[in-house]
Amino acid sequence: MSRGTNLEKALWCGMELLLRDGKKADEDEVFALHRGMYGQGEKFTRNEKTTELIEKYKKVVEGGTIIIFTDGMFSPHGNAGMMSTFKLLDLCKELRIKVFLISVETVDQQVGMSLKDTGGFGVVLTSFDDRVFQKAYEDVVRSQSQEEIVIDQPVRRSLSPMFAAVAFALVGTGLLLRLSLNRSYTEV
Repeated sequence: MSRGTNLEKALWCGMELLLRDGKKADEDEVFALHRGMYGQGEKFTRNEKTTELIEKYKKVVEGGTIIIFTDGMFSPHGNAGMMSTFKLLDLCKELRIKVFLISVETVDQQVGMSLKDTGGFGVVLTSFDDRVFQKAYEDVVRSQSQEEIVIDQPVRRSLSPMFAAVAFALVGTGLLLRLSLNRSYTEV
């Protein structure tokens, strides 16, 4: 207690669940990504191996979402024995995983900007009222539901407008012929 929240561990656990996708993922690959998250910095080290792993796992985790509840007291910078929250959020951005942070105390401004880069956001709850928590959930759902998938489907069109146009043309032609050919030239 009172030592802060291990936000980076919660974030990595969520990412690991998405990476494994209920299957036995290659331990060495997951460990290679995990190892690159340690140390200070805002961006994880990119090399040929991590780029290859990101492309491989992007197909598995794309569209994933991580929602973390916290008291807001955490150290996002990392060190030799601790993962950097910024590096993890950078990896989430590359893998197209949205991260949402719901805090009851505060959200670091820099972390908030990194959350937005992933497509998520951070929100501070100042009240423990059920409606406030409900609104936070609704905001997350609303931000997720703005994406639409449009699929073109063949549409069967009715032939009735064509039949109506042909019928109208025939009736109009018949009326025109009746009024013009059947007229006597001697009638006044």
